[in-house]
Amino acid sequence: MLLLIDILFVRADGIFGIPLMVSATYIVLFIIFGAILVRSGAGRFFLDLAIALTGPRKGGPAKASVVASAFLGMVSGSAVANVATTGAFTIPLMKKIGYRAKFSAAVEACASSGGQITPPIMGAAAFIIAEYLRVSYISVLIAAIVPAVLYFATVYIMVDLEADKSGVERIEK
Repeated sequence: MLLLIDILFVRADGIFGIPLMVSATYIVLFIIFGAILVRSGAGRFFLDLAIALTGPRKGGPAKASVVASAFLGMVSGSAVANVATTGAFTIPLMKKIGYRAKFSAAVEACASSGGQITPPIMGAAAFIIAEYLRVSYISVLIAAIVPAVLYFATVYIMVDLEADKSGVERIEK
């Protein structure tokens, strides 16, 4: 029994060795950092900035949701924290200007999920990738820049296409 526990959890080459080691050393720090970020009001700053940039455009609240999720994803790396911070404001605003409720929730969920692949603070998988491949975390960050930009650009374009199709309104400055 002890040999099984040693193989599964303790050894660095065990099944759960590297993920457990990464969780114990790195992820805890980013969970604490994310909690401080949300409590300090920095998330609200990113939301206000995104609304200032995209609000007056066609489908602005949905576009603000995408931009705010990208901003917040850069510093939190957590989809759950992202939804809790931006979704409480952007989903009702999207519904108010004419988006369907399901579409509004889907935009927020998709945009917030992108926060886990947005450098420099990425989700737990980035640390595990770096540890398994035995490369620096910076290498993983650099490799993630283009996919993250393409992800958010795709969600932004889809929101714009839905705004055209649904004929949603603009919000006032």
